[in-house]
Amino acid sequence: LYGGSWGLSWQEMFTAFTNKIEMTRNTDWLKLREQKVFFETDGHKNPTDFMVNALFVKKIESEKGFAPVLELLDAKEEATYFETLEKLMGITKENYNREVWKLLKKEMEDLEV
Repeated sequence: LYGGSWGLSWQEMFTAFTNKIEMTRNTDWLKLREQKVFFETDGHKNPTDFMVNALFVKKIESEKGFAPVLELLDAKEEATYFETLEKLMGITKENYNREVWKLLKKEMEDLEV
């Protein structure tokens, strides 16, 4: 997604995401992941966890290259996903919400959203 999706740029996708999903330091991103919450862009339903994952992918690729990105994307089972996140980024279920908030805040600043 951070490369763009549905004919929209990353900036447009991220802006739509921030406009449609209430985000605060206290947002429970794990709960939104479990509940499969969506936001729409041009009639397409986009899962919020795809946007969060795009932030993870963007950070991993910029710091470690693309091979670790594939490792995360291959982690289909929930337990494997979190094991891989911890290995690659130090993100666990316990610090997930805090780390997602940091990435979102940085992206909002970078994109001036």
